[in-house]
Amino acid sequence: MKKEFYNKNIIVTGASSGLGREVCLCLDLLGANLILVGRNKKSLNKTKSLMKRKHEYVLCDLSNLNDTKKKIKTIFKKKQFDGLVHGAGDYLLSPIQLVSEKEIINSINTNLTSPYLITKEFCKRNNYKQGASIVFVSSVAGFVGSSSLSVYSMTKSGQIGLVKSLAVEMSSKKVRINSVSPGLIDSRISNVLSSSMTEESFESIKKKTFAWSGKI
Repeated sequence: MKKEFYNKNIIVTGASSGLGREVCLCLDLLGANLILVGRNKKSLNKTKSLMKRKHEYVLCDLSNLNDTKKKIKTIFKKKQFDGLVHGAGDYLLSPIQLVSEKEIINSINTNLTSPYLITKEFCKRNNYKQGASIVFVSSVAGFVGSSSLSVYSMTKSGQIGLVKSLAVEMSSKKVRINSVSPGLIDSRISNVLSSSMTEESFESIKKKTFAWSGKI
């Protein structure tokens, strides 16, 4: 066991499925103490059932800013944290003419505004330990454009810009802030994507994302 994660207090959003769940399972094996954040109670319980250690979870719909603001108080009221992983994300596949204003707002809230608010609270001096780290799970879509992914790409590009600025701002306080930008992964999102377009279009997106990253 790598001791650098043992008994570290870490928040993981998007813990109910996909990469967020896989991050939780990995950190559980490494001995971390987790707060799992997600909007689906059944799926969060499934994540908990796959782990060996006992962890807390907080039900929160990140597309709803009022819910996010309320749950932030629950998350940060008890302890200081060593890490925060932003694994939650809203994936919208739609041509621009069919995108509704509500869908735009939900995606921005989930992928940008709520993560910003959670990060803001994390960065208050009494909420993090020295040497803390924040990781945003962004996407290669933040760099590479694809048809019908304009809203998703917009929010992921925003995440990357946010990370660059906050990394500079928080460096003097010894808080590391980074992002990772995975390519297309064999997951629930890729299944939705493949069923919504032609095989040729799907293969084109796979090539643009540089790697077929494996199954989640």
